[in-house]
Amino acid sequence: MPKNENTLKRGQACLSCRKRKARCDGEKPACGNCIKGNKECVYIDISGRNAAVRKDKVQKLEERIRDLEQRLESQHISPAMENDIADDELLDNYNMDTTSSLAGFSGVFASPAHQFHATLTPPPSNSLASIEWPYPPLDLTLHLVDTFFNSCPFVAHHLHKPTFFQKVLLPSSHPEAPHPSLIYAILACASRHSPRTSNPEVDDEIFLYTKNHNTFFDMATSIAIQCLEDESVSRNTIEEKAKTISAILIIIYLMKTEGKAINLHRFNALGMRGLISLRFHIDQSMTNARHQLVPLKNSFDKEQRKRMMFLFYIFDVLYSSDHVAYPGNLSSRHILLRLPVPSEVFARATRDTIILDRGPFINSPSWFEERHMDGFQCVIKSTILMDKVNQFLHESIQEVTNQNLSASNQLPAFGELDMLLTNHQSQLPDCWENYNGGNFNIDNYFAHVIALNALINLHNGYMQDHFSKRRLLGCVKSALSVIYSLLNTSFELSKLPAFVTSLYVGLAEILIAAYNQTNDATMRGSIKGELSTFIEVLNRMKKRIPLAFHSLQRLSNSLQRNGIFIDVGEKVIPTSNYVPIVEHISSFDVAAPMPQDTDIFNSFDITEFGWMDENLGEDVLASVGEYL
Repeated sequence: MPKNENTLKRGQACLSCRKRKARCDGEKPACGNCIKGNKECVYIDISGRNAAVRKDKVQKLEERIRDLEQRLESQHISPAMENDIADDELLDNYNMDTTSSLAGFSGVFASPAHQFHATLTPPPSNSLASIEWPYPPLDLTLHLVDTFFNSCPFVAHHLHKPTFFQKVLLPSSHPEAPHPSLIYAILACASRHSPRTSNPEVDDEIFLYTKNHNTFFDMATSIAIQCLEDESVSRNTIEEKAKTISAILIIIYLMKTEGKAINLHRFNALGMRGLISLRFHIDQSMTNARHQLVPLKNSFDKEQRKRMMFLFYIFDVLYSSDHVAYPGNLSSRHILLRLPVPSEVFARATRDTIILDRGPFINSPSWFEERHMDGFQCVIKSTILMDKVNQFLHESIQEVTNQNLSASNQLPAFGELDMLLTNHQSQLPDCWENYNGGNFNIDNYFAHVIALNALINLHNGYMQDHFSKRRLLGCVKSALSVIYSLLNTSFELSKLPAFVTSLYVGLAEILIAAYNQTNDATMRGSIKGELSTFIEVLNRMKKRIPLAFHSLQRLSNSLQRNGIFIDVGEKVIPTSNYVPIVEHISSFDVAAPMPQDTDIFNSFDITEFGWMDENLGEDVLASVGEYL
């Protein structure tokens, strides 16, 4: 088609016509459209300047790229450099800026060429260490993020690794960028598993959030919490505030790993209340659009949100199981969600993948009869059964009183739960299925662990009853069969979720009770050998999971009180040093009374964090509406 002779060249229309995308006749001093609309007609002739402008722009961009490449290269830390920097030198060069927790990494790298100034305020000059990258050097950050996915695989279930790495590289101002609290929570979790960062010694009474922030771990944890605190009082959008939920989930896991029960309680309540307020526990097809505070973007976003919700629920139930004084924040009856898709399907997906939501709702009548081979789905099912046991233990107290019974094992629901648990265990896939690269299936194993823990809690307190004793000792044998295999492999035990240490201590207490109930020397020798196996597991885990060290101390005290002499390889803290934090009801009589540990090393100062005060009587959120 021939070009219209009246058509103006690009850039020759007046500003008003260009803005309205109208055809301009190019008449001067005013075009016809401006005369009709009684508007000021302004022309800017850029035809002669286009080439020069483009060339100048390209030249500036190339110079900017070279500058960024040089800065990135200068911030890279080689292994040789790391070995040359001693821990004492790092601490001597570390100067904490008390005005901002995010200035914490300014002296971590002793060499001036490797210093990193993290801040949330714009720096005086453009650099990688700016508001666009308020984290440690890029190579260290990416190393720790990768370490997190590899070493903490269970808590990482709600994050899609490929897309998350893409988001990490985005400028912090980008709407898709992760919240700083999430990045620093990941850095703190990964720090325990990395040789490139400094961590508190697990065999000392080192507290989180110390004022000096003298390790990378302390700094990352404090900054993550400070970012949550800053977000809680900010005027950001609800979508931005909701991005901190993932950080809270990882901090919950971190508190469990570190053995900080009181702080675990606070973050657990904070996260669950936030999720319920955002209605993440209800399928959006069941809710009115007006109630969706953070609407879903697509099916991929829905799957990530669902997996995060179930992880919160799993951690909440496990915490409630360990501390019976605290009932769960959310019952499975109130979770109106379908099961997540298998983890392999989620891992292969992309942000544009349409993930079909065809799984059953977890409260559907036939759900427990269905066989689910995916490990994460099995963990959810085991957790729901544990939730049922926790509810039974709470409600049976009143039922036993009302029916004038002597114990809860006389209630019909006791036998029903026992049958449900044993059937579920028989259907769980083997821990060694899907053998991949020398590792066994952690999710399958964790599903077994939770089911065993639920069975132990159900029969807890009835060691004198032959049926319950058989069940409890069966749990010990079942757990040991897998542990023996694990100890003969190169599998890194610290990759297991920290919650497994609770099971190991509970199983050891059952063995102690069995030891006290027999005078057979051969039997006692066999029991001591099995106890040594649990001690070996905890010793292997303690370096990277402080909770394992604390659990080992608990077990050492229990062995001493019962006159069982086994070398645990650790200095035993006297029982008198255990200060009860929370009084709670427990029917655990399979061994001598256990110390009410709740949190051995917990009396650190956290007053610098606004909503984390010591008054448990106040609402943890203070106001859900204010936070969210």
